Amino acid sequence: MTTKRTHVPAVDVFESDTSWLLLADLPLVDKEHVDVTVNRGVLTLRAQSEKVDYERSFRLPVQVAGDSVDARLDQGVLTLTVAKP
Repeated sequence: MTTKRTHVPAVDVFESDTSWLLLADLPLVDKEHVDVTVNRGVLTLRAQSEKVDYERSFRLPVQVAGDSVDARLDQGVLTLTVAKP
């Protein structure tokens, strides 16, 4: 029986006047297996591939609504754009 490993993905974070941009490395992950949530000022990303689970959380400096997060997965890179309130 093979056990999945959980990894903390590498993430680059950038800030502009209007948003935060997070770029997460999620190799071999399909978009159907990505989950991004915002709860009590913490943005959490979770993703699964056949062999690896990924999870990482970020405390945001201000409260944002979950619908203010845009997520796109392209060639193993998850791009999260979080609009500032």
